[in-house]
Amino acid sequence: MIYVTVGVSQGFTRLVRIADRIAKNHKEKFIIQTGDTKYTPRHAESVDVLPVKEHENNFTEASAVVGHAGTGTLLTAIENEARLVLFPRLPERDEVYDAHQLHHIDGWSKRLNVPVAKTGDELRPKLTNPEKIPMLHTDIGGGLIENIGDIVRDEANTRINLLPWL
Repeated sequence: MIYVTVGVSQGFTRLVRIADRIAKNHKEKFIIQTGDTKYTPRHAESVDVLPVKEHENNFTEASAVVGHAGTGTLLTAIENEARLVLFPRLPERDEVYDAHQLHHIDGWSKRLNVPVAKTGDELRPKLTNPEKIPMLHTDIGGGLIENIGDIVRDEANTRINLLPWL
């Protein structure tokens, strides 16, 4: 099963439509958590929001998880040792108010080895062979907390360059 999650704070029509198109011809079942997205998938099972336990079980049971680049999605994937592909909301498409998700994926993809896709053409091949997506672990790089702290520090320096105490 492929699990796609857009988070709970807002919809993400572009990701839901792309995942639905991929699901049409994919060998695995897709479950798409749509949040407040107005589009209803035609080729995949969908749900607005799931109870926490069911959401976490989907991370564990899925051969791959596709998620927006939210911190909660990353942490849930690590906690459940999932194979995660990040699909960020883009400010130039009015999917998010600023580029914070792009800052997140820059650090997460480099330091935590999390693959990223920004288009359907980039996402499709990753989901064709989900076993090739690295599995996340709580001991990433020998120091998960240190890696996440470094990413936050780098993002703060990039975005505002005013936080010397980080």
